Amino acid sequence: MRLVYILLALAGGLGGLSAQTTTCTFTLTATPQSFPLAGGAGTLKIVASDSSCVRTVASTVDWIVITFGQTGTGDGTAGFTVAANSDSPMRSGTITVGSQSITITQGGPPCTFAIAPTSANAIVSGGGGSFMLTGLSGCSWTASSNVPWLQITSAASGMGNATIGYAAQANSGSSARSGTISVANLTFTVNQAGQAGACVYTLSPASGSYTASGGNGTFAVSSSAGCAWTATANVPWIHITSGQSGSGSGSVAFTVDPNTGPTQRGTITVAGQTYTVTISQTNQSCSYALSPVTASLPASGGSTTFAVAAGTGCAWTAATATPWITIVSGASGSGAGVVSISAAANTGAARTGTVTAGGQSFTVMQAGAAGIQTSFIVNAANYVAGTVSPGMIVVIAAPGFGPATIVTPQLTPDGAFFTTALGQTSVLFDGVAAPMVYAVSGQISAIVPYETAGHATTQMQVTYQGQLSNTVAIPVVPSEPGLFSFDASGTGPGAILDAQFNLNSASNPAAVGSVVLLYATGEGQTAPAGADGKLAAVPLPAPLLPVTVTIDGINAPVLYAGAAPGLVAGVMQINVQIPDGVSSGARPVIVQVGQTQSQSGVTVAIQ
Repeated sequence: MRLVYILLALAGGLGGLSAQTTTCTFTLTATPQSFPLAGGAGTLKIVASDSSCVRTVASTVDWIVITFGQTGTGDGTAGFTVAANSDSPMRSGTITVGSQSITITQGGPPCTFAIAPTSANAIVSGGGGSFMLTGLSGCSWTASSNVPWLQITSAASGMGNATIGYAAQANSGSSARSGTISVANLTFTVNQAGQAGACVYTLSPASGSYTASGGNGTFAVSSSAGCAWTATANVPWIHITSGQSGSGSGSVAFTVDPNTGPTQRGTITVAGQTYTVTISQTNQSCSYALSPVTASLPASGGSTTFAVAAGTGCAWTAATATPWITIVSGASGSGAGVVSISAAANTGAARTGTVTAGGQSFTVMQAGAAGIQTSFIVNAANYVAGTVSPGMIVVIAAPGFGPATIVTPQLTPDGAFFTTALGQTSVLFDGVAAPMVYAVSGQISAIVPYETAGHATTQMQVTYQGQLSNTVAIPVVPSEPGLFSFDASGTGPGAILDAQFNLNSASNPAAVGSVVLLYATGEGQTAPAGADGKLAAVPLPAPLLPVTVTIDGINAPVLYAGAAPGLVAGVMQINVQIPDGVSSGARPVIVQVGQTQSQSGVTVAIQ
């Protein structure tokens, strides 16, 4: 269990191995500290009050993800990403280090709201109703009535979408009255009749006829003062453009779409009265063309237009089944026209949607979020990016991928292998699922499959809840050794044990001639050939390439180099003897596998 604990610490999942006794403070500087709507990446400079201070970097909100430098000792640097903002005009979150924190702000889309319907009629005896308010989830609103007889019965303030309820008291007067509810700079009107008696309504004229090309029309509504009414079309090809509701006498205006089939009839009803619309049969054959037929939009969203070409009288309707595309204007027309659409911000992989008009398709291609880059994939021991080797443990910064809470290694039912999925998250190298070390939102650790041996490059993807990331091509090298450090920072005291499995440190230094155990990853292919995710067992695999070690620049005898017993394939253990001539104190240690050396800056404590 002690070695398993060390593995988790080395892979960046648990941080340091000793308790902090110094009272520590940190000074934090974020670059940048404010982000645009599309988000982006930043760095956090950390200055510690003491070089022994253990630091843990964490985000208090899910849209800020720490991508590297989560733990360390003394001064250091951490990286973070900020997701695109599609919910609020301005938001802020904090990154904490110890008891200190720094605030990150981000702009967003403007607050816009809409209400539906915009008015209603109340009977003389009063009653209740409601209307819908739609807007961004991060935008606040307040509702208020301008008259005492009209009360708001639901919450009078909130954020984003809401159903706003109201109640009108009985009207004891003889005259009709109107009241309004103001919300988010919009006005909802309630009309209520008075006690003057029964209302009688007359429409003039009571019908209208139109050619196949459609057209515009109006009719008058006659009634007594205070008698409220609402106009409603019973077919989709009649559109009321004004006079949707009123009180007393008024008028209703409407448009009739062109007819592409046989003669049709529809009606508009007002207070129980009917206005009949007849449109004659079309005599032409219609064809349609769109220009352009495709558009590309950025991940942050945006809008675009396309033109519809059609003959006079040829009707068409624009529609989409893609949930992230909205038709802003030009939802229907006759003859030539223009359709305007908008696309919501995309926080996932690249995607494609369509809008149809006149039986023709307009394709919208939207870029994915920033996605995973080669520089986001690093050796778990030394944080070097750019290449991988077979069996190397890697840490991947993957914004938008991974579970909200960290999931640590799990074993297959036979207890012999690491599983290839954690928290519905997997990593694929050339389509092969990699053994998983841990997964948390924005950061994933996995082990490069041994099947990559001999490849010039490997194609990597991350999958979470069925969603695939972009594909990243990474060069494959025979070896890329990295030594695990005590605080998982990649430098400073190494994660080194003595022969009794006690941690090497300034209080437990190694004597000249004694044996210490180093731990590394990135040694490349082994003999016997490495088995992905297998816990090391006899016969213990050894790297194919030669392994050498220097301590303080002096060659140290390597007594053993191979799999770490009980740990997962990909962790190499090197037993070395402290050579003569090494000075006391913290001395540099370098491991070389084949032609490649481990990082500088890792030390072993010498007596």
